[in-house]
Amino acid sequence: MPSATVVTLLRSDSVDVDADSSLAIWRRIFSGPAGRTNGAVGGKADVDCLVTLTPASPRGTVGLVHVVLVNPQIAPNTGNLIRLCANTGNDLHLVEPLGFRLDDSLLKRGGLDYHERTRMTVHPDLASVRADLQGRWFAFSTHSTRRYTDVSYQHDDVLVFGCEGSGLDEDVTAQFDLEHSLTIPLRPNNRSLNLANAVSVVVFEAWRQVDFDGAAEKSERIEGLTGELLDGTPFDR
Repeated sequence: MPSATVVTLLRSDSVDVDADSSLAIWRRIFSGPAGRTNGAVGGKADVDCLVTLTPASPRGTVGLVHVVLVNPQIAPNTGNLIRLCANTGNDLHLVEPLGFRLDDSLLKRGGLDYHERTRMTVHPDLASVRADLQGRWFAFSTHSTRRYTDVSYQHDDVLVFGCEGSGLDEDVTAQFDLEHSLTIPLRPNNRSLNLANAVSVVVFEAWRQVDFDGAAEKSERIEGLTGELLDGTPFDR
């Protein structure tokens, strides 16, 4: 019998399907028939829209941390982070309102076919994320003073990042004390890193601290062009 795959629905509802059908479902979600409305409309997500699929990992520990993006605005950044989370085994959480639709072509292009290998959940607000995730919470801001490398990361830690234009609002950063407010060092006279780059820096540091537990051996990697789906068919650009 095929292994079960979790399909995360918006509003965090879940059902099980056969893993063999994951690619077909992903194509239907992100490449649905003409006239079908997928994803977010006006910054709010359709409650019955499938987001993505999460195949069980064959080896190692998956999901050291949770990545939370509060009001992300740029589809390619979130697409890149879908790919990052697929490659590092972490869950991705988006907090509405979003600055793009979930069927945005740039979101799809950034994530390629890694959408089906990432568990992504869209939440109506940050309070609903807090209700779901009980680990230690860390906020990232250019106004913080504690470096991200000063933390010994643990399983189920929650990493919270703000939107590209303005970062986290003051009402969000006020919820974090100095110990749980982190920053990434920069050279003088610079503002900030790109959101996808900043998340990548922190996620890989957390994974490095556990000696990249669960990383693929060379023989387990998949060869192929990034312009192709994992089954070898051309990627729809």
